[in-house]
Amino acid sequence: MGENIGKPISLATYFAGQGMVDGAPILSFIENGVHIPFDIKRVFWLDLFQKEHGFHAHRTCQQVMFCIRGEIELHIALLNKDETSVAWEVSTTIKDGAAGVLIEPYMYIRYKSFPPNNEWSTALVFASELYDPDDYIRMLK
Repeated sequence: MGENIGKPISLATYFAGQGMVDGAPILSFIENGVHIPFDIKRVFWLDLFQKEHGFHAHRTCQQVMFCIRGEIELHIALLNKDETSVAWEVSTTIKDGAAGVLIEPYMYIRYKSFPPNNEWSTALVFASELYDPDDYIRMLK
């Protein structure tokens, strides 16, 4: 594990969690300033249940999202700076803490538990900024 840090999945950046095997289970960890390309100011987690979530982008905040239970399907669209058009779109699936996705400013995201018959999934998110409602782009103009 760890060999994929910073390698791209399409047009988003992929991060692999670090792990050490000590019998069982595997310990995965993230170290500030080592595995995340920004200083971590906020950490939050989401329990997802089949409904789509997200539907926003940030103007300045960067995030790295890991799925620590189940699978999460991510749809990411890079907004142009005018916030009215999309430069590109990509979809990917993350699961079981093995990989995370870097979400840069102006990346409009929506996500859901995947596949649809999953009971629920949990996302763990590291953010470069404290919560600021003015940083959000809630819907495409």
